[in-house]
Amino acid sequence: GARSDLVEEVEMEPWREFVTGMLQSLTFQSAIAVTIIANAVTLGIETDHPEYPHLNTLELTFLAIFTVEMLLHMICFGFAEFFDVSDPDFHWNIFDLVIVCLGFVDCAMENLPCLQASGKSSGATLIRLIRLLRILRIFKIVRFLKQLYLLAYGFLEAA
Repeated sequence: GARSDLVEEVEMEPWREFVTGMLQSLTFQSAIAVTIIANAVTLGIETDHPEYPHLNTLELTFLAIFTVEMLLHMICFGFAEFFDVSDPDFHWNIFDLVIVCLGFVDCAMENLPCLQASGKSSGATLIRLIRLLRILRIFKIVRFLKQLYLLAYGFLEAA
């Protein structure tokens, strides 16, 4: 009724409109895709050469980037939409949430002395499993490539 008409007429807050535009921009999504690839390469290097310096700092940086991206989505689109089962991005949103949470579990296990594996194979195996699951973030690139393909196809059709 009248209330829903009123809601539709209200404009989006300027900061939210700006951040939403940024999140949906090709530039931002390309930067996230490059970050995902760089994170996957880093995870591979970390697996083969855990002694390399600064890998932990790099991992924390990636985790911060992915956490900020997810939180911006939650804030800009709202928690209700982020967790809305009927939203076409629902599965990706939950995927992001799980992967970011696994990143925090990995970070805690790696950096908190009370949670470190201390030579126990089950703890070390759990850390490897968490890192393996985090590499699944690479599947987000498939989504990005599909959007890029549709954009390019649209340009070709218009020409």
